[in-house]
Amino acid sequence: MVEIVETIGSGPLRRFLAFHEGLPTEGEGYGTHPVRIGGTGRLADGTEVVRVMHEFRDGPRGLCVRLTIQFPASAPEHVFTGRQWHFACEFLNRAEAAHAATGATAAARPRDPRGLAPP
Repeated sequence: MVEIVETIGSGPLRRFLAFHEGLPTEGEGYGTHPVRIGGTGRLADGTEVVRVMHEFRDGPRGLCVRLTIQFPASAPEHVFTGRQWHFACEFLNRAEAAHAATGATAAARPRDPRGLAPP
């Protein structure tokens, strides 16, 4: 179990995340990636507040990642949009750090299929 404190939406949220196999997730297309990391987040009193399912696979242009987090439908809208921004920043930072660790130059970085240079 991991204690996580992070800003989601308008303020910090403290939860305890337990990773486990066989986490039921809703929606189409789950299970299409061979590496899956899932877990359940609970408040200190044991109330479930989130389910997490991250999936990874090799793709034709490199790593393909599917990041999923499910909050209760009754959660305020800012929680959902706040989480989207959090994921975008968190995983972009990780990808850039991993890329930098390879010693690759900016010119060697892959380009977006639409012809845009990565940040």
